[in-house]
Amino acid sequence: MVPTGSIFGRSSRTRWGARVRLAALCAVAGLVLLAAARAHADWRTDLSIKETPNDVLDIWAPGNFSLGFVGTSEAGAYLFLDGGFSRRISQGGSAESAGTYYQQADDCFISVNKDGPGYRLSSRADGGTCGGSPGQIVNAQSIVRVKHTAGGGAVVLANDSSGPHVYLSNTSIYDAAPFGSETGTSDTITGSMGLGRVGSTIHALLGTHFNTSSVYWVRSGVSELQAPSDALGIVQAIDVFAAGSPASPYAVVGAQNGFLQGSQGSSNPIQSVQRLPAGLGVDSVSMNVEAGSDAGTGFGMAIVSRPDGTGLAVMSPVPMLADTQAGTLWKFRPLPAGVATAPLKLVACTGASYCVFTAARNNGGNIFIYTNDAGPEISVSAPGALVVDEPMDASVVLNEGSPPVMVTLAANDLDDDPVLVTASPLSADTPLWKVGAADGGPGDPVVVTVTPGSVCQSQEKAGSFRVQASDGLAQHDAHKDIQVYVKHTLAPAMPPVVFPDGGVVPSGTVVGVVPAGTSALTLRVLGGDTTAAGCAIQKRWEPRFSGANVPSLVQGDGGTAVITPPRVFCEAGGGDFDVRLLVEDEGGLSSFKDFTVRVAPWGSPNAVFSPDTGVEHVSAGQSLVLGPNTPSHDCAGSPSFPGVVPMWNVSQVDGGVPGGGITFRDGIGGPPIESFPAPASRLVVETQHCLETQLRVTSVNHLGSAGGPAGPPSERQVMIQTDMQPFDAGVLSLELDARPPPLDELYVGVTSNLNCGAERGLHADLLLEPVGGGGPSQSATVDMNGGWRFPLGVGCQGGHFQLKASMAEGSGLRTPETTTDVVLPRLSAGLESLPEESVLVARCGEGARATLTQTFPQGACPTSAVTWSQVEGPPLEQASLSGGTVSLVTQDTGLDALVGRAVVVRVTADAGAGDVASLEHTLPITVEPFVKVRRRAEVPAASETGFVGVSVDLLNTTACGVSDVSYVERLEGLTYVEGSAKFNGQPVTATWADGALSVTGLSLEGDGGGTLTYVARPHLVGERRMEGEARLRDVPISIRDDAGPQVPDSGCGCTSSSPGPVLFALGALVAAVRRRRR
Repeated sequence: MVPTGSIFGRSSRTRWGARVRLAALCAVAGLVLLAAARAHADWRTDLSIKETPNDVLDIWAPGNFSLGFVGTSEAGAYLFLDGGFSRRISQGGSAESAGTYYQQADDCFISVNKDGPGYRLSSRADGGTCGGSPGQIVNAQSIVRVKHTAGGGAVVLANDSSGPHVYLSNTSIYDAAPFGSETGTSDTITGSMGLGRVGSTIHALLGTHFNTSSVYWVRSGVSELQAPSDALGIVQAIDVFAAGSPASPYAVVGAQNGFLQGSQGSSNPIQSVQRLPAGLGVDSVSMNVEAGSDAGTGFGMAIVSRPDGTGLAVMSPVPMLADTQAGTLWKFRPLPAGVATAPLKLVACTGASYCVFTAARNNGGNIFIYTNDAGPEISVSAPGALVVDEPMDASVVLNEGSPPVMVTLAANDLDDDPVLVTASPLSADTPLWKVGAADGGPGDPVVVTVTPGSVCQSQEKAGSFRVQASDGLAQHDAHKDIQVYVKHTLAPAMPPVVFPDGGVVPSGTVVGVVPAGTSALTLRVLGGDTTAAGCAIQKRWEPRFSGANVPSLVQGDGGTAVITPPRVFCEAGGGDFDVRLLVEDEGGLSSFKDFTVRVAPWGSPNAVFSPDTGVEHVSAGQSLVLGPNTPSHDCAGSPSFPGVVPMWNVSQVDGGVPGGGITFRDGIGGPPIESFPAPASRLVVETQHCLETQLRVTSVNHLGSAGGPAGPPSERQVMIQTDMQPFDAGVLSLELDARPPPLDELYVGVTSNLNCGAERGLHADLLLEPVGGGGPSQSATVDMNGGWRFPLGVGCQGGHFQLKASMAEGSGLRTPETTTDVVLPRLSAGLESLPEESVLVARCGEGARATLTQTFPQGACPTSAVTWSQVEGPPLEQASLSGGTVSLVTQDTGLDALVGRAVVVRVTADAGAGDVASLEHTLPITVEPFVKVRRRAEVPAASETGFVGVSVDLLNTTACGVSDVSYVERLEGLTYVEGSAKFNGQPVTATWADGALSVTGLSLEGDGGGTLTYVARPHLVGERRMEGEARLRDVPISIRDDAGPQVPDSGCGCTSSSPGPVLFALGALVAAVRRRRR
């Protein structure tokens, strides 16, 4: 497994330095706040000295440390053992301590003076000296600083006349062994130095006063100057430690503007790793890596402040997985109030559990001890997920299919130590989860992106993390296993639903309409038995309805639903019923969708008959009524029910069309049914007598109309039977009619009291014989209820015959023969007069014509021979004719010779044997009117007499001229003036009597005419009218003449602009009247 965590992929110190500088910029503003934090149980502030600590502070073990001091009258060093004061070395005057050493085995405390050649002073607990004889440790004018390593080894920085010198010892100042002077150093060296042992070699690192952060490495006489490329100002504090494999000397360097870190080797030289906020510099630093572990290493403290001493704060390194990275990232830490306000000067730490701070002040409050008592506690958070965080382990439950979840792995240290959190996934990516790269730098929480996959069970383990946290002390390492589970939260998707033909079920509210009583609606679910994630699913249909008169739901294979509507549904608007498709997976999650099926009313009708089949018997000549014997529909009587129409079909049992003798009707007295199938409320079967047949009657109720939904068919067999009367009871009846038209025949009608004659083949055998001979015998076979005409051949002379008859049927049975006498009397000749309207009608150019028929009186011989002969009158084309009906036509074709005259003919009837009768008929000759009459009445202007002139035009509309025409003019309200009548201007003889003016002897030419004029005197009062009629020998010939117009009182009634003949006549008449007056 490749570990993930805050240091994974972060091997470059300079990259972390840039990040930490940003963090420091944000943190510097909070220094005062951090300093004001709670009182910490891991800080001890009750130790102090009355003098002022100088720049010497050495720590030998937890609870054991020594420090130099400067008093008002003396200087020296203090030793603290087991957390308390042990002893004090006073060096007198102003001889400050340049360094101390404590030999635990000999309980020997040693201090080296700065002044002079570096004399050392020693002290045991009992007050005695130790560590050999006192003497100088190096040959120098003054000692700047002496440092020791915990495992043995010391370095001395001294000054003499030639400048600074560095001396190294592989032991210590305890045994007074000589120090070796190292060459190659420079007068640029300052008092900042660090010392470390790598194996058997002592390595010292010394700062310079260059602002390029240059340092010197000193190792066994070899001096090496390193100048970082990214300088942070003058070096002010150094600590050296062994790191790497194989081990190499590493150092953390505090400068005016930040931290540097690196090794003596060229592969990882000292470089800038963290720049502090502007104005802050590192005053003192102490760090080690010996107490760490694989979870993290690197513990220490650093004092930072501004050059003027303000902004003082304490920082600690973030542990790193690799000891070569220790000291590359530092974080500010909160301080107790008493510590935060102290002018801290130096810090020294041992292991990862104990640090001592000194402050540059006297009379107390100048020693502070920090103890790393508490280790980190790991916590887990994951917004959007369920987290169960226990002390030793934790679980994170993610919802499947959710967006990536940020799982934050953090650690909290009650001592406020920086903590390194790392996390390693214990399983690779699987379908259940995918783990993204960790985010977060050292000292920050680790954020891991986890993308949950799909699961099938309610919850499945996707994987786990091993999280560890370190504050640099192996004993404090925290470990926690975090189990990641994926919870099954995604219900299975709804599969598509289709109809049997593959059509997709619509997404609307109603997926289908099924009429009640019809076929089922089938819905089929597509897809297999697993989800896209491979989870097994079950598809189930559930009805969302219950009760009576509701559809039925049957589940088929593969998620098929068969929804069968009820047989009937008696609500006019139909009903909606929901069925639910439930899809449930093996994890217990389910999805559903409701589908609405609409049931339309009303369902199929019931059968017409119950039971559906049966046999009905009917006697021929009777009627049978077939109708429903059960309710036509279960919804009958429901509001808006459309009703039921029974449809009937009738056929013979062999499928043929029923024969004659049967009438079918729509109900009793209803109209006949001409063809089938046909609707009928009830079927009436009317049968004729003597019918023997079998019918198949089927009936189906239809909803609403003949084409509506049909119910089940019903069938009835109808047996039509006849009860035949026995032949032995049969009687033959004869009906005789002698000489019915036409004459000289005997009609014989035959009947019987037996029924069904035609069906039985009943007939009569007839034989007619003359009595006494005189003619042949005649025979005939006549169907019952029929008749026969026997020609007699005796005319009107009469005769005597015998008729013999017997009845037989098709089976061969026959009745005894009967004999009947038939006597025909003799008939005499006789004639009837013609009808009164019998006339000849003349037409111009055609003559007069008439068609006449002679009739005979009752009892006369109707077969008499008839002849016609003319007696007088205009001659006929045929003077004699024969036959009962003749046409008479005159020879003359003119009207003048015919109209008004008569033709007399004699008709003779001869009955034979000398029996003759004669009669004369007079036939007038008439004509259709052919003369038009037109009349005018005229009154002269300024007339003094009051006379009226009248003009009558007579127009012959035929080509035949006529004479001897008379004309009668009837006047109303006027009196004829004697002597005024003229015809065509010539005086005529006129007769005036009883208001009528008669004129005779008028002639009218063909297609011509004449004008009759006369004068009349109007009466003083009364209506005045005129009308007239023309006759030819008393035969009216004028076309109907309407009454003339009223005569005006004065003025002219003529339409002509010139004086008419009437006015001339009238004028002449007036003149004559005047002459008479004179």
